[in-house]
Amino acid sequence: MCERLTWKGYRSASELFYLAFPEEKHNERAWASQGSTSLQFLFERLPTFRLRA
Repeated sequence: MCERLTWKGYRSASELFYLAFPEEKHNERAWASQGSTSLQFLFERLPTFRLRA
């Protein structure tokens, strides 16, 4: 999706914010763990991430 939006003219960083979580499954638990990320982006506070040990 990120590549397609870039191809259509969206600019990275100013108009497009993309995160991938390849280790996460596609289920409610994974969505809940990343839910605050979307809200932070929408309200202009970009998230910070900690690496898992």
